[in-house]
Amino acid sequence: MFHRIDISVLCQSTEDPVKVKEALTFISGSPEGMSEQGFTGTSKNRISLFSCHLTKQREHDAFFKRLNEAGVIRDILADLLDRFDEEMFLNLRFNKQEAYLQRFVLAAKEPKGGVIDVRCRVKAYPAKFDVGLKALNEYLEGLDARS
Repeated sequence: MFHRIDISVLCQSTEDPVKVKEALTFISGSPEGMSEQGFTGTSKNRISLFSCHLTKQREHDAFFKRLNEAGVIRDILADLLDRFDEEMFLNLRFNKQEAYLQRFVLAAKEPKGGVIDVRCRVKAYPAKFDVGLKALNEYLEGLDARS
């Protein structure tokens, strides 16, 4: 169903990197394969980008099963058209503060705090928006039947 799922989060110099990594681990479901990239902000402050990639189908299924159990899938389905783009990515943003607390909460459209970005590259043939959207919708709606 997916080629890959990319998950990333920024860690500002004022944040505890351990907590940010824990939030990323909670969202991804696994601490394996996490990478860190360091940057310097405009105010010479340190910024880290933590990311991980889920590449196996069983990882994808486990990720979406956890979202379904948390009741998030219905929210994703409600605005699927806004979350799916022409490049065949399902774009999700989770509230970082809620992830610290081990809760899946989709971020508001204009979040006031940090977010954890999740980009899911949908597999569909032919690779067209309508085909991908239909396949994604069927996959998400079928999660209850597979659980």
